[in-house]
Amino acid sequence: VLLARAARLGLARASLAAGLGVAAYVALIGFPAPAMRAGVMFAVTAAAQARQRPTSPWAAIALGAWLPVLVDPAVPLDLGWQLSVGGIAVLQCAGAACGRLALDGSGWRQKLGRELVTGALASLASAPLVAWHMGLVSLVAPLANIAAAPLFTLLQPTLFLALLLDPVAPAARMVAAAAVPLLRALDGVAALAARPPCAAIEVAPSFAAAVLAGALVVAGLAALVRRHAGPPLVVAG
Repeated sequence: VLLARAARLGLARASLAAGLGVAAYVALIGFPAPAMRAGVMFAVTAAAQARQRPTSPWAAIALGAWLPVLVDPAVPLDLGWQLSVGGIAVLQCAGAACGRLALDGSGWRQKLGRELVTGALASLASAPLVAWHMGLVSLVAPLANIAAAPLFTLLQPTLFLALLLDPVAPAARMVAAAAVPLLRALDGVAALAARPPCAAIEVAPSFAAAVLAGALVVAGLAALVRRHAGPPLVVAG
């Protein structure tokens, strides 16, 4: 969108151009459910902005979550889909939580506070899923995410550009080589975070325990975004 606006396209045309680019990228990587979710959310949000229609972010999240299910009904059983949908919902809740905690300023303390709150909420919300699928719960994820997030910010456009330049092998190799130090740094962050003996704990939840933990997470997140947090907190209790 920024590139299209820099080329002096209006917002509607810039969104359309970016939407076509997103659709081509999702098709290029094989229509994985998380990418489909992101593409649908972008299309819904861009269409609402172009028509100047207010829309709830939860509507975009719901459409992004469920439209891939129409393509493949087994998608909700995929951990990638579960973490993708849960993660984007957590980001929406984290914004509300940071607003309540007065962390919406531009200072470095507010920015660091927002990262910590978002990382902690993401770790808590994903814990039931990760525990069920992998038998582990990370205790250092919020801090590790702060170190890893800037690397992902640089890696994503670099890897995308390398993929885009694939027909021109020398250029693709040059860009891919530029991503190697970032990938090694990311690997180093993961290795360092896993080094403490208490970095993660092994768990073996029963199905009932996993479902109850999931319900607890949903109720807790609902308490963050609702004006009256009492009913969700009762459910959580």
